Amino acid sequence: MKGKENTSFSIIIPTYNNYTSLHNIVSKLLTIPYDNFNIIIINDGSNDATEQYLSKIHNHNKKVIVFNQENLGVSAARNTGIRNADNDYIIFIDDDDDVTVNIFNVLNKAIIENNYPDFIRYSGIRIDKNGGKTSIKGFESNVDIIEQITNPKRHIDCYTPLLAIKNKNIKKFREDLKYLEDDVFYLDNLSRKSIRIVTIPNKLYTYRYNEASKTKNINNYEQNFNDLVKSGETMMRHRALTRRQSFYTQSKICNLIFWKTRIILAQNGTKKARKLAKIGYKNLKDAKIKPSIITPKSLLKYYLIKLFAL
Repeated sequence: MKGKENTSFSIIIPTYNNYTSLHNIVSKLLTIPYDNFNIIIINDGSNDATEQYLSKIHNHNKKVIVFNQENLGVSAARNTGIRNADNDYIIFIDDDDDVTVNIFNVLNKAIIENNYPDFIRYSGIRIDKNGGKTSIKGFESNVDIIEQITNPKRHIDCYTPLLAIKNKNIKKFREDLKYLEDDVFYLDNLSRKSIRIVTIPNKLYTYRYNEASKTKNINNYEQNFNDLVKSGETMMRHRALTRRQSFYTQSKICNLIFWKTRIILAQNGTKKARKLAKIGYKNLKDAKIKPSIITPKSLLKYYLIKLFAL
């Protein structure tokens, strides 16, 4: 890899029933004036026009590699991409998001200047459902990474598309997790010994709020709570975490249960919300998830869930 003027990139895009947005991001990528990259698109069981579009674009452009699979979820789709990536670095892009036209040139420069690190974390912009824009922070420094991504006061998003990852010994996504898969991927990979992480301030990625992705399977509330707590257990017991960082994780799970209970209350009324709060509280209790006094707001939310469930 050393000595190459242009780092090669494999772009991995999982997609499911989002043909229009997928078309937009692929068209954008193919106009970027950088030769050494390919686009690996994993069609995760779409039943719209996605498969026909991918067949057409694949036949007309050698940069586009397509895999069609049954609907297995975003983690399995990303893992299919990882297994088939053959370039120097991997970048993940969600099918409804956007990147800057200079993303490859900026990353190539940073990679060469920093002697080919294992990970580069960059910044981005988040666009909410009302069109408002906020910055997505990069790492504050290249030390204490696990503390940065677990401590709620630091509030560093574990967003996989903000990483350029050297294509070597990557620990894949855990396909059994329905929530927090990005968080656990960060812990699995960034806690490894003898890795080098570089952070750059450039805002190279735009994350767009997608109502459909935020509410998929929302009607199966009980399964949502079960999946969320299962993911939380995996994260809070991760070998990379200190006791304090485990408490931070428990705080995050409790906050998510509280947020989902509020959504149910607004959409379905008190009776339904109380029923689901009981399930959420039981799951938290069974998993021994309870925020500490070091996160007082989350501890208050825990007791509010408990009170509402009674």
